[in-house]
Amino acid sequence: MKEKSILITHATHPVIQRLYKSIGENFQSLFKGDSQDFPSLLEASGYQKLPDASHSSYPHLILDACLTLEVDYFLPLASAEVKALQGTEVMFAEYGIQVLMPDEPYLNAGSINVIPSKGDAVQLFEKGQSLSGAARLSEAQSGLFFLHEGKEWKAILL
Repeated sequence: MKEKSILITHATHPVIQRLYKSIGENFQSLFKGDSQDFPSLLEASGYQKLPDASHSSYPHLILDACLTLEVDYFLPLASAEVKALQGTEVMFAEYGIQVLMPDEPYLNAGSINVIPSKGDAVQLFEKGQSLSGAARLSEAQSGLFFLHEGKEWKAILL
């Protein structure tokens, strides 16, 4: 899969910075973005300024960013972004972009906002299958997950 590219959000968050290697190991190109203000030094090193999820046109604005960067996958890592993108996966898919995020029933089940520890296994899933092929979820969920207390895969959303 190394020929694929991905854009991740909340790239300036310390937890996400710690997980870059886990996220990027499956991709030729890893684009990092954030809607929060960040130092120009990060922008000079390739960080992308992304729209805020509260913007009424967020799905269209983020699709435009994905098209500009020519990514194959988009990984939103904030609960607000995922909620703003619910139901738009088909729009992205029309352009060949897979949005890697849990679906709404999963979000409503309360299995989010738990931060992984340094030793926890982290995997990127698409429809229940790890992109590295190393693991499988019992449900057909997508997104960044970690093995919580060695027992249960939980979504990483900030």
